Amino acid sequence: MPKTEETVLQNDLSEVKSGVPEPKTPGQSQKSKSFCLDDQSPATIYICFTTEKGRPDVFSVTELIETVNEVSRLSIAHEITVNEDFYVEETILPSNSVEGRFAEATCNAFWTHLKEQLLSTPPDFTCALRLLKEIKEILLSLLLPRQNRLRNEIEAALDTDLLKQEAEHGALDVPHLSNYILNLMALLCAPVRDEAVQKLETITDPVRLLRGIFRVLSLMKMDMANYTIKSFRPYLQEHSIQHEQAKFQEHLDKRPTMFKI
Repeated sequence: MPKTEETVLQNDLSEVKSGVPEPKTPGQSQKSKSFCLDDQSPATIYICFTTEKGRPDVFSVTELIETVNEVSRLSIAHEITVNEDFYVEETILPSNSVEGRFAEATCNAFWTHLKEQLLSTPPDFTCALRLLKEIKEILLSLLLPRQNRLRNEIEAALDTDLLKQEAEHGALDVPHLSNYILNLMALLCAPVRDEAVQKLETITDPVRLLRGIFRVLSLMKMDMANYTIKSFRPYLQEHSIQHEQAKFQEHLDKRPTMFKI
């Protein structure tokens, strides 16, 4: 990586970009610093990389994060291409870990709050509507491009505005919608998920049912991701060299200093 200088707050970003150092007082360090704030955008942090000619090249932290993310996506595409066994798998946090306990407590608090809303008089469907909207988006993401009729059916059955009107009049039938969603899941899921969907059909409590639906839908999303990876791997293998060269050259042209060692 290129040499970076120490950290300082800089009021005039133009001086950093021009490479003209500020006057130093006796005893002051001769090193300028690599993090600076633009006076026109106080919340923006910049990082300065020293070029071969000794002139600083300036990037915002946002630009650096974007570059890291782009390179990460390129790395994943490369791994998919060269590793026939690459697949997405479920992340399970250890129950005795801090992350696992926090995730469990957060989830339990949410579903408890949903139950309280549905049992209130009159029922409060605020959270239920958000869940149904998210379920609709997940179901649509599982459809293939040619499944236009089913897409239109889902759009109509889980229309957000219509469900909101029903909720306002206290007529939102959560169990009926849940059963409709289960039928769609049985239609769209991979055979390996048939048993999980069938178990959901035996649950009568609406909150437990919605929680189970989200659990199985997350697995179905993972299945779809792996199916997509498997389907696109031959195409990626055929064009990977040209694609990786073009993308890397694009990053190099955009931020040459960042990639120099």
